[in-house]
Amino acid sequence: MKKLILDAAMQLFKKNGFEEISIRKIADIIEYSPTTIYLHFSSKDEILYALHEQGFHLLDKVFEPLLEIKDPIERIQKFGEDYMNFGLSNPEYYDLMFLQNGPLDALMKEGEEEWKSGDHAFAYLVQATQEVVNQHPKVGVDPLTMAYALWSMVHGFVTLQLTDRLCWYSDDLKVKEQAGFLALQWISALIRKS
Repeated sequence: MKKLILDAAMQLFKKNGFEEISIRKIADIIEYSPTTIYLHFSSKDEILYALHEQGFHLLDKVFEPLLEIKDPIERIQKFGEDYMNFGLSNPEYYDLMFLQNGPLDALMKEGEEEWKSGDHAFAYLVQATQEVVNQHPKVGVDPLTMAYALWSMVHGFVTLQLTDRLCWYSDDLKVKEQAGFLALQWISALIRKS
């Protein structure tokens, strides 16, 4: 039943966006009463949080194999590329994971003080930046600051792309996609020179 509910919620989200999701509309799709949904989820935000968790599970499957890359600079570049590809290929999940407030509102209502899924995903990058700083001390940046800067860059690129802000500057999809990858290559080159 939970899977049925979550599938219906994602269907609504894909079709009409966050605003159109409601317990009643989900109930209509799965042909059960709203009361049945409330037996499994206490609110719309809790449903969105469950979908958010599914997204992080998918992202974890993308990131996990990258741990095999020995060179941390190469690993960081691959993390960035795969993060951007994930966001552009899974816009609904990306929206729930990194843009919508509803999932984290549900987390705070439960009294949680940590964003475990987000922290787990971010830890991949922090581990790699720690290795970079260990190998290249002249970089002169602490690993956490470097990780935040890298995440901010790729997140900004994905967000600009998903919200169609880049269409004002170029209609060429290849140019837009290559811009983010080029920025990652520049950063990698700068670190290697230090």
